[in-house]
Amino acid sequence: MIDTNVIIEELLFVIKKQRNPANRTDLQEAIDSGAVVALAPYELLDEVDEKITLFAEERGIPEDSLRRAWSAYRPRINFVDVGPASAEEVAEAAAVDPDDLPFVRLYR
Repeated sequence: MIDTNVIIEELLFVIKKQRNPANRTDLQEAIDSGAVVALAPYELLDEVDEKITLFAEERGIPEDSLRRAWSAYRPRINFVDVGPASAEEVAEAAAVDPDDLPFVRLYR
């Protein structure tokens, strides 16, 4: 399962540290080889879009560069509908971070 923080770190690496565009991160290589199947809830799409804007401003990275990197990375991820949450799951998530609920549901 891939979460937002993993994707943001991957994108930051690609934008800031990757010298050769043909080189891939370890995670990209694992996914591309079939050793890892990257799963994420559809909610990841909105979360990453929000974080890209924030990280671009905070770190002085052109937002369009991050968005291009995200566009190239996105096809590696299999997005999954995790369905509606139970009242108990919503209550548990509210105590920690409600945005994590889709990721927790996918994990379970």
